[in-house]
Amino acid sequence: MSDATAELLIRQLYDTEERVRGIAAHRLMDSAEIVVREMPRFFELALPDDNIPSRCAAWHAINRTKSLGVPFLLGQTNSVDARCRERAIELLGTAGGWSGGSHLLRTQYLEQRPDSLPEWGEHAGTVLEALERSLSDSELSVRFAAALILESLNRSHRETIPIFIDALLNGNQWQKNHAALHLGRIGPLANPACAALAEVAGSFNENRDHWCDKMILAAHVALQRIGCGR
Repeated sequence: MSDATAELLIRQLYDTEERVRGIAAHRLMDSAEIVVREMPRFFELALPDDNIPSRCAAWHAINRTKSLGVPFLLGQTNSVDARCRERAIELLGTAGGWSGGSHLLRTQYLEQRPDSLPEWGEHAGTVLEALERSLSDSELSVRFAAALILESLNRSHRETIPIFIDALLNGNQWQKNHAALHLGRIGPLANPACAALAEVAGSFNENRDHWCDKMILAAHVALQRIGCGR
């Protein structure tokens, strides 16, 4: 990519049209050096919850920087903005395309944990410290994001279980679903979550949709994996 093309695409990251921003972020995705240099803008584009093109492209671009993008994300875990802290943690948890485990929607059974860390490079120890510190964040969304990664690394179960219980009681549908998935994978040690899981499993809403049904199934599966009521 020529310098002129790169500079044009960087300017387009700030365009008023979403389509133009998304295309620019996508075209710069494989240019790690540029993405790292323009990380504040890529991170800003990755902040929205809406599944829009610029957000998706920015997310993948940051992931592809692997350990090069970690220092910036670590800095954002200390942001005064909870949304920035949450998103930075989520992006740390997908560095290099890492995943904490897969599950089938029809079974709601979270598979075994990965046998490697995300691509944090020499920053791994610092990232783990930041994640553990985030377990006591004032915002549930931030605590929950950190708990998902640490559970996937088979760490800090005694600290993450109460956060998953909090999510079951006070979180949104997505958080309740994933809290159940991770509690089920923890197994018998997650016995303190049985009452909260039973409450989610017994949820009834006449307007419930497909995703609500999956959340309820995840809670039932977790109850079985933990051995609640035995």
